[in-house]
Amino acid sequence: YKNEYITLENTYLKLNNIPLNIKLKTTISQEPDISFNATLRSGYLSSYNLPVEKLEAIFTGKIKKTLNGNLEIKTLYKRWGLDFEMGACFDNIELDYSNPKTKYFKAEKIKFIKNDMGILQILNFNTFQSIASLDKNHLSIKDINFRGYNSILKGDVYLDFKDKPLLEMTLTGQGLDAKTLMQDLHITDKLLSGNMEIGIKFNNYEMEFLKGACVVKNGSADLNPLIEAVKFPPLKDVRFDLMQLSFAVFKDKIKITDIRLSGPDIIFSGNWSISNTIDGEIALKIKSELLNESAPFRKLLQLTKIKKGYIDFRFLLGGTANALRFMWLKGEFKEKIGQILPTRIKKSIEANLDKSVEELSSK
Repeated sequence: YKNEYITLENTYLKLNNIPLNIKLKTTISQEPDISFNATLRSGYLSSYNLPVEKLEAIFTGKIKKTLNGNLEIKTLYKRWGLDFEMGACFDNIELDYSNPKTKYFKAEKIKFIKNDMGILQILNFNTFQSIASLDKNHLSIKDINFRGYNSILKGDVYLDFKDKPLLEMTLTGQGLDAKTLMQDLHITDKLLSGNMEIGIKFNNYEMEFLKGACVVKNGSADLNPLIEAVKFPPLKDVRFDLMQLSFAVFKDKIKITDIRLSGPDIIFSGNWSISNTIDGEIALKIKSELLNESAPFRKLLQLTKIKKGYIDFRFLLGGTANALRFMWLKGEFKEKIGQILPTRIKKSIEANLDKSVEELSSK
């Protein structure tokens, strides 16, 4: 006790068999100031084969009729043998702690932060609201909703501490600003516009501990990386009516499946997995009128005498996220290119038709 403050440090507390280290600083008054820090004991979650190394909650504020102040939650988890930091900051929270059954929990602003190999990701939301219920071994947070990216997201959280810790979460949102959200997540800067619907489920018991699906309507995307595979015309702003995909996150990889994009000029489908490397396949149908804007393809369409509304392409994906590689697979169009290539070009490139567009375009 000093200068009207009571300080507790290096305190060990076991709450429902959950081992916590506690720090507390507070005043003695009707509405005391409080600074509270609770850290899950090191090794508790990893002993259950969970990838979380650290979980810490920090609160600073006042105890009035409700608990008022700022709350910060920090986690440290491992993926692919590396440590990553995540956190959530709740500004100006209000918690009716005195209610014996259900307690409402509100926050003026909420910010999710992730430090992923030096890449800082920050998501900003407003007006967080929820209803929490706690009994001996369970915590449920229902009717969660918060605003951000031109939409309202809704969800639920369920925690079970009885045996192996269980964490289940669901989150849904509609009408999200797809471009800004994907950029803030550092997932891609190739999605240029669109309204996103998303549904996510998390369950730490599952091998696919995070999975979900999203749909983007009336958007545009930059597909120019495909030009590295063959000499396509510029694809910097490809309009689409609908794009959809499913995804699953494992301990050591991410799988993206059933991806489809349909628009007036391009129809796209594919799937791939990402770990230390990328492995997948994509299929494209590109409108012949669009291909005719490229001099090499205009020549090839004339030589092959293929007259279709759309031309089919298939590619294998490989490499890494920073050095993506495409392999152009055989199909009707590629086989006909091989049939009409001059003999000397065939010999110079042998069986590798990936260079055929470039060879012919130089004539």
